[in-house]
Amino acid sequence: MTVEYAKQELEQKRKLLNKTRKEIDGLKAFIVANDGELDKVDNSGRNFQIRRDYETGKTIKELSLTYKLTAESIKRIYDRQKKKF
Repeated sequence: MTVEYAKQELEQKRKLLNKTRKEIDGLKAFIVANDGELDKVDNSGRNFQIRRDYETGKTIKELSLTYKLTAESIKRIYDRQKKKF
């Protein structure tokens, strides 16, 4: 694999991701317009565990790999959890 090839692949994946996000947004809008409710996933337990794991010494990188989230998401979740308590 070359850097140029990796860049092309990355660009294709980003386009696909953006297309998928638009499709998801359209489906959500349809559901809300016709049913009025979207099921929300309750992540409060997971988020609390992320906070606890971080405070007991796990690194952002470890948490990111464990929970399959970006480092930025882990930091955001931790900050929100910290404000709650």
